[in-house]
Amino acid sequence: MKYALLIIAVSILAGAAPAQAEVRADVKAGDKALHDGAFSEAAGLYTQAIKSGHLDGAALTGVYVKRGDTYREQGLYDQATSDFSTALKLNPKLAEALNGRALVFAKKGLYDRAISDYGSALELKPDLAFAYTNMGRAYYYQGEYSKAAERFESRLKIKPPHVYPMLWLYLARARTGQDPKAELAGYFKSAKKGHWIYNAALLYLGKITPEQVLESARNGKRGERREREAEAYFYIGQYFLVSGDKKTAIAYFRKVIGTGVKRFYEYTGAEVELKRLAGAE
Repeated sequence: MKYALLIIAVSILAGAAPAQAEVRADVKAGDKALHDGAFSEAAGLYTQAIKSGHLDGAALTGVYVKRGDTYREQGLYDQATSDFSTALKLNPKLAEALNGRALVFAKKGLYDRAISDYGSALELKPDLAFAYTNMGRAYYYQGEYSKAAERFESRLKIKPPHVYPMLWLYLARARTGQDPKAELAGYFKSAKKGHWIYNAALLYLGKITPEQVLESARNGKRGERREREAEAYFYIGQYFLVSGDKKTAIAYFRKVIGTGVKRFYEYTGAEVELKRLAGAE
């Protein structure tokens, strides 16, 4: 009898191995699809992996977070929130799940809830660099510019310095009436260049024109042009807003909305600025 049980056990393990390999392949393919921006495909692959029953522990939690990311990118905010919350039930100390859920709250305009989740994420993982930037944006959307600047500064203390928190720090400072050009120039000097978006920093430093920023955005890969234009329109709009030209700023923020790239932070930022500027024309 014991030999029969042993044979059954071996058979079960032998059957489980190919199934687990298939699940790992689904997750790997989902990761590639997510990286390539094929969010619906990625969500489907992650769903297959979850439903397989062959994932548990950190692997299962991680896939819930990844699927939540794909849902958020598709604008499926309720599904995204559910996945991040499920991940947190499985592991309440998963900072990435808190950051992911906070991003959804911010997209829905629930800034206080977003800030709370970002804060919890940073308590668990103080070196979670993008959580500082995301928290800073949430404060910025609320009009809490000094608090926003503090978070962008915190991100820039984590090496290497990154262009996006540099730009948002500049904007937060400018909204409090400061002249942040010297500070931006200092960060810019030590930053690793190469990405086209650094041209937005050069615009703020008075080195190039808005037209040159837009030209640099349009010179990239054809498939990424709309996304790059959305960013360029936003940062050019901010340039005119800081300069006091509200009418031109509004025109550029509307161009951001016109791209339809809703998943970008700059799209949310343009929505916020347009609400603030309503009636300024």
